[in-house]
Amino acid sequence: MVGIKFTIRKLSYGPVDMRKEAAQFLSNMNDKDAVEPLIYALKDKNAEVRRIAAKGLRYIADERAIEPLKQAMNDKDEEVRKNAKYTLLAIEMKIDKNAVERLTQALKDEDPEVRRIASKLLQSFINDERIVEPLTQALKDEEGEVRINASHALEKILYYQRSQGKTVNRRALEPLLQALKDQDGEVRRSAASALGAIGDKQALEPLIQALKDEEDKVRRAAAGVLGGKMADERAVEPLIQALKDKNREVRRYAVGALGKIMDKRAVEPLIVAMEEDEYNWVRVDAAEALWKIGDKRAVEPLIRYVKNKGGTEDAIRALGEFGDSRAVEPLIKIIYEGSEDMRIAAINALGDIGDERAVEAITWALNFDLPSDSTNDDWYGKWVREAAKHALEKIERKKNTNPKSKKSKMRQYSFYGI
Repeated sequence: MVGIKFTIRKLSYGPVDMRKEAAQFLSNMNDKDAVEPLIYALKDKNAEVRRIAAKGLRYIADERAIEPLKQAMNDKDEEVRKNAKYTLLAIEMKIDKNAVERLTQALKDEDPEVRRIASKLLQSFINDERIVEPLTQALKDEEGEVRINASHALEKILYYQRSQGKTVNRRALEPLLQALKDQDGEVRRSAASALGAIGDKQALEPLIQALKDEEDKVRRAAAGVLGGKMADERAVEPLIQALKDKNREVRRYAVGALGKIMDKRAVEPLIVAMEEDEYNWVRVDAAEALWKIGDKRAVEPLIRYVKNKGGTEDAIRALGEFGDSRAVEPLIKIIYEGSEDMRIAAINALGDIGDERAVEAITWALNFDLPSDSTNDDWYGKWVREAAKHALEKIERKKNTNPKSKKSKMRQYSFYGI
């Protein structure tokens, strides 16, 4: 809210460039709070500011703007008059009680600006099944902006249907497959994402091909959906190749997809990504993916990752899940020297491994107190002590179920230090 007030002040008192910037910011907000300031900007001395305001009110479609826009129809600047005309049309169509019918009909209008407006406004009606068929037709429009708006709307409606547990409309499948070949990268990106919502295996090969698209955002979308409903072992090798992509977000999405598919062919490439990728989040997600796949080949690399790069909670959790005793010493070190969040993860992991060598360090954590300069509240100390208590109990249970183990000496430790 503070940012809006500051922007309004710039719109009221700033020099021309600042007023233009403020008007554009408010237009991009697409929020009811921007209506009154933009109405005020319709009377600005500068024509460009008035143009921005007249267009910026278009997709907010608030009835308060109707009368000011009618006055702007008499503006001495032709572009202002044009923007006001189309914005009034947008508001009229949006508030019409038969808005969906009118907007879908407007998708066939001869005027490309009318089609742009209609395709944009239809994104507000994603709960209406009737818009799917007209939007699939709009994917063939000669105007790039119309195709972009249509693809965005389809992306939204299909994910909305999926989130509501409804049957996802499959009539959009073929048109979206064709849209993957569109000349505009944003259309291809939206199409890839929307195909993920449908989840039909017919889209698998085209989405695999999209991993080679010239635009980063398309490859990123394709990698993302190949780890969702489209997860399939046929995508493993192409996703492994995507781990070498020049774009770090594509690599990250590829890592996530491989973790969801859980194919063991990805283990070695994921180990390389965890140890060598320059982007921290790729390394973090690779550790999580290796944990999900659960292949023992990942143990030593995970230990190195924890030792050399500090690791992550996911990497530590993975070592606990693997239950490999080689991880005990590095995890003990984290209890004494690690960051606060990592300490709890290490205690839990050592409890899962169940090795008695960890007893001394975990017992130390039973009486853990925060350092005087800590920014955390005492609840953190309680979490550490609670984690230590449960970890010791796990080690005790494991010892008692092992017929070869010696009589436990752990009963001397108090589990009531909290």
